[in-house]
Amino acid sequence: MRRIIVHVIVMFLAVTCSTAWAIPMATVGGIDTLLYATNLDNSGDATVLRWAEETVGFDLYYNSEEGKIEGYSSWIEVDDNPGVYALALTGNSAYFLVKTGKNAESPYTHFLFQNVMGPSWAVVNLNDHGIKNIGKVSHTSQFDAGSTPVPEPSTILLLGSGLLGLGLYGRKRKKV
Repeated sequence: MRRIIVHVIVMFLAVTCSTAWAIPMATVGGIDTLLYATNLDNSGDATVLRWAEETVGFDLYYNSEEGKIEGYSSWIEVDDNPGVYALALTGNSAYFLVKTGKNAESPYTHFLFQNVMGPSWAVVNLNDHGIKNIGKVSHTSQFDAGSTPVPEPSTILLLGSGLLGLGLYGRKRKKV
């Protein structure tokens, strides 16, 4: 009898602790915005980064070790949304690129998305882009907006003029 109870408990745990095959849309935020799609002859990291920067119009940061997720096995189907898949990103990325293999359903192989819904998830509707099979995804590259230069001299000038103004105001108040 004890053995049966142990087997039932083990079976219950195995069923309830198994990996989910779909994820709710509320968890991933929503479908991200496609900015542009194209074909790149040489799809090395430098070529892809240059194309993505030209597309968005400013510098992007790409870390090839942490910013590239190979294959399609990490993509998870989103509940009740056929063709919609989500990928947990390695960090909060502002943009991501999905590269597919040659595929008869779509004329393009490179898809650049702006990550607007949930910065830690890449969410795409493959059907909208003519991709009928998640197995066609080669890899996903993540990009962040490059750093914006801070105008230090003007910041120091503003702070200095504020302190000078406070000093003059205090001196004037003291005389009265």
